[in-house]
Amino acid sequence: MPTIRTFTLDSAELAERIYRDYPHKTTSVGATLTESVQHELKEFLEAYLRFLGSNEHQFLRLDVFLSDDVLNVIEINAELQDGWGVALNLLRASGNTLPMCNGAKFPTEIIAYSEDYLPEFELAQNELARIGKEMQIAWWRDRPGIPSKSLFDDKMYLAQFSREWRGDQVHIPKTYWAENTAWEQLPDDVVFKFRHKYGEQAQRARYSVACRADIGKGKFVRQCYTAGHAVVQERIEPLRLEDGSATQAIIMCSGCHPITGYLQVAPPNVFVINDRTACKGPLVFE
Repeated sequence: MPTIRTFTLDSAELAERIYRDYPHKTTSVGATLTESVQHELKEFLEAYLRFLGSNEHQFLRLDVFLSDDVLNVIEINAELQDGWGVALNLLRASGNTLPMCNGAKFPTEIIAYSEDYLPEFELAQNELARIGKEMQIAWWRDRPGIPSKSLFDDKMYLAQFSREWRGDQVHIPKTYWAENTAWEQLPDDVVFKFRHKYGEQAQRARYSVACRADIGKGKFVRQCYTAGHAVVQERIEPLRLEDGSATQAIIMCSGCHPITGYLQVAPPNVFVINDRTACKGPLVFE
C-alpha cells in the first residue's frame, strides 16, 4: 500500500535548479510503494501498452493520486521530458538505491525544445551516468521532422482505457466523453480536461484542466466536449498531510516497468499540482 514517510535528505546532493533559474524546492516528505502495488502497476502498464498498440518502446510518466489502499492514475504522458533527473536525484539524496528491473530500458536521448528545462535534463544525464547509463541531450532544431509531442499524449487514450481496466490497487477515475455521455448527463463533481495540453482549445481557454466551479457557464467547454476535444474525469480528492497539504505522485516508467518517481507536496489551496506549485520528495519502491 502507499505510505507517506519522512526521509533524511543529504542537502549537498540535491540539485539546486531544475527549471530556468528558479530554486529547486524539495521536501523530506516522501512515499513508499509496496511490492504488491508495483506488481499490479506493471500489469496496468502492460495492458495500457497493448491498448495503445504501439510497436515502439514507450517511456511513460504517470500522474497519480495516492490513497490508503489504491493508486488513482489521473494522467499518462508519453512525451519523454522532465522527471527522470528529479526522481533519481531525490532517491540518491535520501540514501536509497534504484531497483534494477530485468529488461527495462533507460532514456538514451532527450530532445530539448527550449533552455527552460535544460537544468533538469543535465541532472538526468548526470544521475543516469552514476548508474552506468549514457544519455544524450539533443536540440529540437537538430532533429528535423520530430514532432514536439508524442502521438500518445492525448487524454482520450486513458479515458477509453478506463472502460477496460479493472484493478484492485491501481484505479483510473471514472471518465466521460461525448460519444458515451451527453453533456446534460455529466455529474457535478468532475474535472474537465482538454485532450491536448497545449492544443488550440487549451490555449484559447488559457488552461488545460479545470473543475466545474471554474468554467463559469461553460459554453466554450461544452462546445469542446461535444465536439470531442475534451474529456471529463471524476474528481478524486488527493491524499492530504496533517497540515492540509495535497500530494501527488509522479511515476516514471520504461515500457511496462515502473522505474522511479517522486512525490509532489502542494499547499492546501492548490488545485492543479505540478512542479511549479509543489515541493518534491522521494518516492521509494520497497
